[in-house]
Amino acid sequence: MSFISRTDADALIPLEVSQDIVRGVAEQSVAMQLFTRLPNMSSKVQKMAVVSALPVAYWVNGDNGVKQYSEQVWASKYLTAEEIAVIIPIPESVLDDAEYDIWGEVKPRLVEAFGAVFDSAVLFGTNKPASYPDDIKTAAIDKGYSFGKGSTSFLSNGLNAISLVESAGYIPDAIIGGADLNALFRTIADTDGNPISGTDLQALKRVRVINGSFSDTVQFIVGNFKSAVFALRQDITYKLLTEGVIQDPADGSILYNLAQQDMCALRAVMRIAAQLPNPVNRLQSSEDARLPFAVCLQTAHKVVLTASPDGASAWEGDSLKITLSADVANFKIYYTDDGATPTTASTLYDPATGITITATKTIKALGVSNGCTNSDVLSKTFTKAS
Repeated sequence: MSFISRTDADALIPLEVSQDIVRGVAEQSVAMQLFTRLPNMSSKVQKMAVVSALPVAYWVNGDNGVKQYSEQVWASKYLTAEEIAVIIPIPESVLDDAEYDIWGEVKPRLVEAFGAVFDSAVLFGTNKPASYPDDIKTAAIDKGYSFGKGSTSFLSNGLNAISLVESAGYIPDAIIGGADLNALFRTIADTDGNPISGTDLQALKRVRVINGSFSDTVQFIVGNFKSAVFALRQDITYKLLTEGVIQDPADGSILYNLAQQDMCALRAVMRIAAQLPNPVNRLQSSEDARLPFAVCLQTAHKVVLTASPDGASAWEGDSLKITLSADVANFKIYYTDDGATPTTASTLYDPATGITITATKTIKALGVSNGCTNSDVLSKTFTKAS
């Protein structure tokens, strides 16, 4: 496949257009609007030092008391620039038409595409690069910072989300939602239906995600968005392809044959990194239990339990150790080994020790996590070989 390089295409792609697109992507992407932008990266991977332990002060006992020492600890987190690419087919007849404002048509589509794919990845995990941290929705479910909207009012759910973020040691600075976010705010009223104002929820910056990336599984997200960061590896680069085919990524079918259809295709690429430093603070020292975001889901996540081994085959030996796990990090598991249905009053599972059996047993377990629906009862029979 031949192509015209960016140098060869300067007349088509002026520098000011490239800069406008970068600015436009930042305006189109809700995440880029609200996250903190770091200086452009000089390499693909960049290390960040994040405070992981705070120093502690002590009272000195008397005039000659021994002063205790403390330390502050830093951990490393990494920004890894990943590539986002867009290919836009353009008929050659359009390029030949000097009066046609090609960038007036192409630029908004580039901006929208780049902004939507970045938001989808960092907010909801859609096609998220493996090097990126957990998306906000997944992290919220995992750490107990999500809940289902249920039948509770929008105002009550919003204030609950604010409280969750504050409990993690952060001050919320914004709420984001879909196209109906403004309509949700119009439902804020007293018990007589009279509109009310001045609530903490209404004091937050309000941003609607209308680039097509907002997940229909989420009602809104409240958080300290400035605590998340992003950085560009480089500005947008281009190649103008004049030969070859463009395939549908889903099934490999040919969408365009550039040579046969007298077309060219503009490929635009940008490289961008995202990270959530989430440094330690005085209110919440554990990163596993700390998150600067809270997510209101349309339906609360249901905990899913697994057992290892899974009991599919008989076991041999004097004893068998069984490990139970959940699909969220912040969980409790209650279990029985006598055939009874487990409740939150049953034996609490200890991940450090697991469950050890010496004879055939049926283990039934129930998983519980903050903001989630309790799991279905997991029932596994572990048969000792005769």
